[in-house]
Amino acid sequence: MSSRRHRRPHSRGFTLIELLVVISIIGILVGLLLPAVNSAREAGRRTQCQNNMRNIGLALFNFSTTKNVFPPSGTFGDSTANNGTLDPNTAKWSDYSKSNIALSLTGTPSAPTTSWLFSWVVDILPGLDQQDMYNSWSRTKSYLNTAPNGTSQPSNDTIANTALGILRCPDDYTALPGQGNLSYAVNSGFSLSLVSLSWSGTQNGGGSYTTGLTWAGTGGKPADYQVIPRLGVMLPGTVEAAFPWDIRTAPASITDGLSNTLLLSENTLAGADPNSAMIGVKTNWACPIPNFIAFIGSPLVCGTAGTCASANLMPTSTTTTPIVTTDGAGWKAANAPNASLGFDWINYGQNLTTEGDFPFSNSAHPGGCNMVFCDGATRFINSTIDGTVYAKILTPAGSKMSANFRQLPLGQDDFAH
Repeated sequence: MSSRRHRRPHSRGFTLIELLVVISIIGILVGLLLPAVNSAREAGRRTQCQNNMRNIGLALFNFSTTKNVFPPSGTFGDSTANNGTLDPNTAKWSDYSKSNIALSLTGTPSAPTTSWLFSWVVDILPGLDQQDMYNSWSRTKSYLNTAPNGTSQPSNDTIANTALGILRCPDDYTALPGQGNLSYAVNSGFSLSLVSLSWSGTQNGGGSYTTGLTWAGTGGKPADYQVIPRLGVMLPGTVEAAFPWDIRTAPASITDGLSNTLLLSENTLAGADPNSAMIGVKTNWACPIPNFIAFIGSPLVCGTAGTCASANLMPTSTTTTPIVTTDGAGWKAANAPNASLGFDWINYGQNLTTEGDFPFSNSAHPGGCNMVFCDGATRFINSTIDGTVYAKILTPAGSKMSANFRQLPLGQDDFAH
């Protein structure tokens, strides 16, 4: 018998060239996949941020329907017990410059920190499922006060330093672990207070208060008190709620429409700082100083000189008929990247790191910010939104201002993209 040999087929390994081709294909696939994964993660963080904001907006809305006004952006103590000069029963408009609010909102605050009581966050703690915190808070003490608020009660300082997840956007790169972070700010229009107080932005941070804005008015009241409340929703107020400068916005006074008016925006440069370079003390979600808790549109709507003149902001008419057809040209500067004038457009703050240095809309999301309207709707607003449109969604009563500053009606298609 003849025997046959069975040969095994020769097994051949990968050549170097084949191995390099396989590695290259894997690398290309990974390169194609990573952006999609990162995009999905960013979308998830942005959605979480929107959910936080939606709940905060709902809490503010519920406060306004219960109290018939929105809370102040920040609450200060202005009674004689705090500064020894003002009495809500006798104070006049002309006394505002002596108030603790006015004395606190300067580059070098001269009001005692004992008058810095709390921010809008404290007012809505019950709506954020933090009733115990709200019950423990002392509304007559500063957010910095370290003395216990009663038997077995924490101090305001302890409460304010408590981290609340709902107040922090997952993309907030300036947030500090275990601190009283805040990633969201309320709409103050075009001024951080009732009187000619805006913000001067600079390229490298180091922004500062400026008193350059001048709004015209009539009727015996200081001019700013007539215009500024129609430019924003929430401004600083007092715990006494009885001074002439305690002007608060009621839902019914938002004549431009709740669905057309901003209430809340992201700002990663709000919130916690263990020792603020801006005001020299600790800040967190309870600090009432407005550049840490509020946002505004660019004061450049009034030009570099700060004079809010009718020539700049008054709508124009056709030459043949008295029909108003065009908004004042100055409103376009509310969001207009122009480094030669300032650095206060949406998301420029992504270049900055100092808390309180940038009281303008700012997020870590590419291309824009999440914002909440007064009706509770949450939308992603593009950072390149037209300045005139942005000005209109900031102002709650732009259509009711004097002829010098009146805005034309806003179409929701202008911002709902």
